[in-house]
Amino acid sequence: MKNKNSAMNSTAKKLKSNTPAAASGMSIIEVLIALTLVTIAAVGTFQLVSTIDKNFINARSDLNEISEEAALGSIAYDAFIEDNLSANPNFTSTDIAELSDVELVVSELMGASSRVSGNLASCRLANQANLTTAQIAFNSDCVVTSDNQTIAQAINNITQQGSAVTFALDGSGGLCSVSKQIDNSSIGQIASLTVDDVACLSGVGGIAAPVESEIFFPRYFVSSATQASPYATSYFDDPTEPITNLAIIAPQTVQVDAVAAHEFNDVGITSLRADQNTTVTLSTTAPSGTLAVGNSFGGSVADNGTATITLTGTIDQVHRMMETLTYTPPAGFFGVDPLNIRAVTNQLLANRTVALVVSANCGGMSDVTAVRLDVGNWDNATSTFNVSRFVTALSRLEPHKPTYYYGYCNSNTTPTRIYDQSSGVANTVSSCPSGYTNWTGKLTDYDDNSVTVFLYEETGPSSYTRDRFSFFVLFEGKTPQTHCENAPPGLTLQGRLAASRASGMGLLHSDAVALGQLDRGFGSNSYCHVEFQMDNLEANRPLDNSSDPYVLLDDVPDHSSQIDSLGRFRSQVVMKPTADGAIIPLRLPDQSFSATNLPELSDYVQDPDGDGNSNPMMRLIYWDSVQDWRIFAAEDDGSSAGFREFSVTAGTTDAIQVRITSAQRCPS
Repeated sequence: MKNKNSAMNSTAKKLKSNTPAAASGMSIIEVLIALTLVTIAAVGTFQLVSTIDKNFINARSDLNEISEEAALGSIAYDAFIEDNLSANPNFTSTDIAELSDVELVVSELMGASSRVSGNLASCRLANQANLTTAQIAFNSDCVVTSDNQTIAQAINNITQQGSAVTFALDGSGGLCSVSKQIDNSSIGQIASLTVDDVACLSGVGGIAAPVESEIFFPRYFVSSATQASPYATSYFDDPTEPITNLAIIAPQTVQVDAVAAHEFNDVGITSLRADQNTTVTLSTTAPSGTLAVGNSFGGSVADNGTATITLTGTIDQVHRMMETLTYTPPAGFFGVDPLNIRAVTNQLLANRTVALVVSANCGGMSDVTAVRLDVGNWDNATSTFNVSRFVTALSRLEPHKPTYYYGYCNSNTTPTRIYDQSSGVANTVSSCPSGYTNWTGKLTDYDDNSVTVFLYEETGPSSYTRDRFSFFVLFEGKTPQTHCENAPPGLTLQGRLAASRASGMGLLHSDAVALGQLDRGFGSNSYCHVEFQMDNLEANRPLDNSSDPYVLLDDVPDHSSQIDSLGRFRSQVVMKPTADGAIIPLRLPDQSFSATNLPELSDYVQDPDGDGNSNPMMRLIYWDSVQDWRIFAAEDDGSSAGFREFSVTAGTTDAIQVRITSAQRCPS
């Protein structure tokens, strides 16, 4: 890169000129710069097409049709791209005397500073772009102007005057603008910049610009010296410069099979010099996904077969390595996994993000709904879900109302309720018949020491309802009941808790209370215990309503009677054989339903607490004897589907999240 305006050493310089007859219009400069930046975002490199300058020249119009500031700005831009812009430009002309009193203010931003520092961009994202707050974070002093201001302070000087500064992010959706003051703008701080339109912060597939993406700030900002004039523009790097000798070849989107390694045949790297040395880093976002190349071709490969690999060698060697690249998605994962590609050579770098769209593993089943279940833990301090592994859960298709499928009789109510009608509405009986007494007479999907969950999907003519999807939760202690007893004596409370989890035998209820579980009046009996909470459900829905065929609470005293106003449901389950459980409706939006407009789980948008997250989540607050999650899901190799068990570990795998946004229908 040429040293632009090396003679300019002030942040606010004035241009004053008697201009030549060849002066031309400035009204299209902003458009041209926008086109340049869109080109950058599209190809992920620093290449700028030289023909833009030709278009710029050809599009210049008569001075009668443009402002005097634009005319002078055009001449200043010519000087900029020719390295002749200075503090006192010597533009003289006797032909256009009316411009003799025109003044422009030139504010230094990037100035003559290099875009590259070492092997990284000088100005880059400190974190992934935040699409919720429309903000980016970067080192405020990634560039310091000639009069010792950070670039963030220099931008603030401009926005304080009521102007907006344009910039772009590598791989994002277009040109950004900032018109608000930047927070934390001093040396050594992480600046927080809010853009005027959040759309510019994401690229293909709506993926936010990743951490360390380059920020393309302008080198200079030029505006009228008269506050009443709206004239303002930004000067970026010279579009007449030759195409940089570093470019990444890659498609925007790649379709990937969930159960097979994907072989790329359309990624690589190019340069005007094939013998130029380069380093390319490739990384995926989803945990446990792997990247690998089959041959080093004389170069070197670091961390081959992991989520982040580094290729080093000549352009030719690295290109040939990239031609052998394979990607294997994490087990149980489907959805979008961004592939980030970063290439560095000397003082040049290029970035590219490819959306790897992983299809769902349907386990040989057809027409069912596949939804990604994230198994992990919830961090209260950061309000984030930490994923330990992925599971592709599949819906269980049944032509029955959920309560009828559950098949339950409750003698603890007056009168006794039994769910044996195809309508799903509870019937009343004098007593529970044999096989139905306080247990799931129809449903036998539970297992010892497990929390069994599955997605239920009603089919048939009556299924065209907002409640066609339900979330089933089943709890079963160790059988026979005598096994749900106090852990070995002589241990501390924590020791007895650990022993109960390892053995599957429960604690005395008094021990459970002492360990933090609330006492719901079960006395000192010895049982297995679970306390759990579900979030992001339909607010205020009663769950103990015998006339609602889509809800059910097995052993009503164990549960909250309804979902609260923030979409939360909490239970304290005492797991006596037989199984306890609940049916939680996943109500879809109110819309028109017909045979041609079947609602899908991906339409689910329940977010009563307003945090922007509508993924239902279930987390264990307390448990003793529970050892496994038991989930109806596809086998990782796609061979079949059935109930699979995943260990429950405190702080690691004690929560599951239904990734609604990834839900999709398996093909017929």
